Amino acid sequence: MYSTVLCYLEPRDIKEPKDVVASSSGDQRTNKASDDQVDNASTEDQKPITDATKEGRLVRFRKHLKRRWIYYAIGNTILLAILLPVFFLVIFPAIAQLVLNKSNLLISSVGLSNPAPNSNELSLKASIKLATPLTVHIDPIPLDLFMNDGSKNIVPYTKVVLPENTLHGNSTLSFTDQPAKILNRDIFTEFVRTAMFSEEFTLSVAGPTHAHVGKLKANVKLEKNIKLKGLNSVAGFAIPDAHLVLPPEADGTNLLANLSLPNASVLKMDLGNMTWDLRIGGVKLGNATLQDVILNPGSNIIPARGVLDVKLALKHLRKIIASEKAALKKGNLPISATGNTMAYNGQHIDYYEKNLKKLTLTAPLSIVFFAI
Repeated sequence: MYSTVLCYLEPRDIKEPKDVVASSSGDQRTNKASDDQVDNASTEDQKPITDATKEGRLVRFRKHLKRRWIYYAIGNTILLAILLPVFFLVIFPAIAQLVLNKSNLLISSVGLSNPAPNSNELSLKASIKLATPLTVHIDPIPLDLFMNDGSKNIVPYTKVVLPENTLHGNSTLSFTDQPAKILNRDIFTEFVRTAMFSEEFTLSVAGPTHAHVGKLKANVKLEKNIKLKGLNSVAGFAIPDAHLVLPPEADGTNLLANLSLPNASVLKMDLGNMTWDLRIGGVKLGNATLQDVILNPGSNIIPARGVLDVKLALKHLRKIIASEKAALKKGNLPISATGNTMAYNGQHIDYYEKNLKKLTLTAPLSIVFFAI
């Protein structure tokens, strides 16, 4: 009978030889190093390939240009032929017009002198501040002066020419005593009315010109609506002093006075000889004459010579007292003057005269005056 001896070896008892383990680890490190070397080699190989590719493309592009340069030159010439006219004919004029539109035009004085039935002489002083730091030269501007009714239809009442000028920053524009024909008397009469009776009125101007910036030139249009202070019906009218002349002078004058005619506007007007109807208590009692009147901006003291019908005043005394009770209690008696005629160099100027007849000025006069 044989005895069988079974030997069991625990796994922990089985050890690999050291040289085998070391060999295995070394193989792993060797493999990893090999992989890194392959990657590095691949990267290094790619760099010269990329640079070579770029260099090759550049060479090919240069060769292409040498062969095809004539086509590119023709193409650029055609492109410039299209773009340059667009710049000079469209873009630059549009920019120049925009600058002009945004520039402020301020009028410091307007003068109407030497009036005649169909003409007068016009003076103007203005300043314009360009909305650009560039220097701009403008050719003479034929200006239409018109009443802006909101429509695009411009009907000028007169024309003037604004002289050529070189503008930079804030510049002055002016002309003096320029003859101006009245092209539409009705419209001009309406312009005078708005200037005379309104607290504010609008002076509308429009005209074409050429603007030069260096060698560049553009067709532009000056069109402005300038707000100006009006005479406001000569608000503030007063009679600083007056006295009766007894006996009357040879021409019948029995009233001498100084009239204060304030002008709140920038408008200077030559009005010539004027006559005014005088009323007290609604009763017409005579007239006053003003000679060689020039209405300047600001304060104006104008001498007046008048004729009062004293007998007529006595005849209507009760009516006058009844209508002016409140003023009489303060020691005053209001006297009113309504425009009648206006003549310059012996000619009636109807565009002034029509408006003058609509103007009534009233001022209190001390009753001491009537006691003298």
